[in-house]
Amino acid sequence: MSLVVLVDGYNLIHAQPGFFDSGDLEQARKTLLDWCARYKRARGHAVTVVFDAYQSADMGSRRDMHKGVSVHYSPYGKTADALLVEMAQRLGPKAVVVTNDREVGQKAQRQNAAWVSSNLFAGRLMEACLDGAMPEDEAGANLSALAGTRKKGPSHKPKKSRRKAVQMQQKL
Repeated sequence: MSLVVLVDGYNLIHAQPGFFDSGDLEQARKTLLDWCARYKRARGHAVTVVFDAYQSADMGSRRDMHKGVSVHYSPYGKTADALLVEMAQRLGPKAVVVTNDREVGQKAQRQNAAWVSSNLFAGRLMEACLDGAMPEDEAGANLSALAGTRKKGPSHKPKKSRRKAVQMQQKL
């Protein structure tokens, strides 16, 4: 099953300010899209980045492609969050929504999509783009943090939604 990674663009830019240089928003968008294109080539997952444009009356819903990455700008009056939830609903279990917004993440999970924090995805993005240049002990620490504490026995098994989220995060 091929994954479709749905990224809340501005959320990821502001979650990693030093990484994407959020002082110049246009440059930050371009940098994010370049990194997402490298991630797509390295991992093979489809990537869609959604940006807010709901306050721009002159700009309707717009879609672009940037080096194989699908870029969506939300239409006037609709937020990127709402657009992400709609896309997650349409894609269902194939979608992984990347945002730090808990409400959006929970809505996506109700649509059977996985939810990953922007901070975690930024690490995966860097790891994939730098071709495994991340030290082994750091990579292992990231994966063990996802799993949480290991519990024994069926009565202490994590919830199905948590197991699915961990499984999808490991695929990123």
